[in-house]
This record gives sequence, structure tokens and C-alpha cells, in this order.
Amino acid sequence: MSGKIGTLFLPLLALGSAGYASWHVYRANQPLPKAAPPIPPVMAPFSRTLAASGIVEPITEDVVVGTHVSGVVERVHVSAGDRVAVGTPLFGIDTRQAAAELAVREAGLADAAAHLHRLRSLPRPEEVPASEARVSEARAAMVAAEDAYRRPSGGHEPRSSRPAPRSNGSR
Repeated sequence: MSGKIGTLFLPLLALGSAGYASWHVYRANQPLPKAAPPIPPVMAPFSRTLAASGIVEPITEDVVVGTHVSGVVERVHVSAGDRVAVGTPLFGIDTRQAAAELAVREAGLADAAAHLHRLRSLPRPEEVPASEARVSEARAAMVAAEDAYRRPSGGHEPRSSRPAPRSNGSR
């Protein structure tokens, strides 16, 4: 009897697992609902807007208009059909990015100036004795290292076969 249960149970278990896997794949591939943006997008204050690059066409010849920096036109100083003199500003660029970069660079300049002031004010009088002690300690360590370097590696100086002369005042 247990052989019949095994022959029915395993195919049913495999069929159920395949069905569950198919259902899970189907559910996982459903499109997600569109979420609202956390911050609404920036809206132009104008009723009609246009983003473009172009040229200003005077009556006499074409003149290319541009700036040395890229950016968003913040305001337009002239209207279509206005007569303008040489050097008259036609539009203004948004300066927030440049102002932020200027603030960062000014902060870096202030930090560098403070660091320079700290370096110029060194050493402080209370640090001099400790620094002199470290220098004396380093010199003593150097003398000890030189002495150890000059000694033979056996730990003692080689002796000659003759005994050393005695100095007891007589010859």
C-alpha cells in the first residue's frame, strides 16, 4: 500500500511545486503601481515655456549669442523688436550654482589661512622643552646604534695571542 502512496504522492508534489513556482513567477512579473514623487517637480512660472538654443538675428547680420558659462536663463532683459546697444545685457543666468561653489572655495581659503597661521605660530613656548627632550633622546639612540654598528658581530673584540701589557707604574 505504501508503494501506491509513494507513486501518487511524488508526482502530485512535483505538480504542486511547479504550479506554485509558475504562480510566483507570474506575480513577480506584474507591473508595479506608479509611485508619486516625494517632491513635486519644479514648474515654470510662465504660462508657456520653451527650452532651446539659437541665435539672435539682427537686420544686418547673424550674431551668435552665448555665455562663458552654461546655466539656466533666469531672466530676459529684452523683448522681441527691442533695439539694443553694444554691451546691453540680453539675459541673466541663474547664479546659485556659482555662488555655492564660491562659498565652498572661500571656506577652503579660510581653512588654509587658519592652517598657515597655526604653522607660523609654531613652536609654542611650552612645547620647546618637550621637543628638546625628544631630540636629546633621538641623539642618544643614534649614538647607541652607531656604537652597536661598530662592534664586531661576535659580541667581543678579537684578542691577540700575546697578553696585554700591564700598567702598574714599572717597566
